[in-house]
Amino acid sequence: AAMGGFAGVTVSKAIATGMQRSVYSNEAGWGTSPMVHASSKTRHPVEQGLWGSFEVFVDTFIVCTITALSVLITGEWTSGATNATLALNVFQHSLGSFGTVFMTATMVIFSVTTSGGWYVYYEVTLRHLAKDHPVLKKWLLMLFKYFYALPPFLLTLYLINVGDLSIWTLVDITSGIPTFINVFVVLILSGTYFKLLKDYKARYMGIGTLEEFFEILTLKQLVLHKKPIAVLNIRGYFDALEELLEGAVEEGFLEKEVLSMYRMFRE
Repeated sequence: AAMGGFAGVTVSKAIATGMQRSVYSNEAGWGTSPMVHASSKTRHPVEQGLWGSFEVFVDTFIVCTITALSVLITGEWTSGATNATLALNVFQHSLGSFGTVFMTATMVIFSVTTSGGWYVYYEVTLRHLAKDHPVLKKWLLMLFKYFYALPPFLLTLYLINVGDLSIWTLVDITSGIPTFINVFVVLILSGTYFKLLKDYKARYMGIGTLEEFFEILTLKQLVLHKKPIAVLNIRGYFDALEELLEGAVEEGFLEKEVLSMYRMFRE
């Protein structure tokens, strides 16, 4: 019973810590990355969303797995080191001084790009909140520009001088609050998401296209709507459909007027 309880607590702690660090690492569920993805030029929002999912996969399953395997293979996990120190020891153990320099440079680049990314997040939020107040927006952006680096600087001093692990408690809180808020927002917007997903499948995956085409064509034949019907025939994808309808008219299965109810456009 004691061994079972110990194993259960160990697994529970490992899962909890892993979830906390993975959310902090890949920002999954925070609702922050959509601000960057929304600024991209793409043919469909679902396609851009797939890139967001791909980022989480690479960051969590590939990069973090490589790091974990390196820690286990080199045996550094028994050294007692943690966090960045453990990662530096692992690569130094395998690659010597080059590993230390490489990891240090990687961390510096990661820190700069992360700080720049969060600057964009905050600026976008401020611009949105003060969009109807130009003067207020100007002052907010100016103050933010000059004082943005102050909180991280103070936290760094705290970590260096105090070294208290409660800094990770602060990280977990600041990660958890936006995640829970974003979950509710996602649920509220789920209807819009599924509409966009169906639209993407119909446009680019061929799912539902034919069914919807014949549905609106039938409704027009029944004079239930008078809207124009257009079919974009990309790379001859709908050539067979056009031949089918023309053949049905020739064989007397359809009235000839059906062909005039829609227009086929090519690239």
